[in-house]
Amino acid sequence: MSITIRIATITDVEDISFLGKKTFDQSFGYLFNDKQDLLDYLERTFSLAKLKTSIGKPHNILDCIVR
Repeated sequence: MSITIRIATITDVEDISFLGKKTFDQSFGYLFNDKQDLLDYLERTFSLAKLKTSIGKPHNILDCIVR
């Protein structure tokens, strides 16, 4: 099985959003006393709109691993 690392594109934002929310929740979710605060934070931080804007900036480079 080969693995390829490439620069993420706008078509990757849904996967990036999902993985960001999932891994942040697993790593730091326990620090939030209120579950709704965590959900609000995840939506603000990993929203599709925010990621699309971020990925479109030339100085922001996100890598994507593809199997």
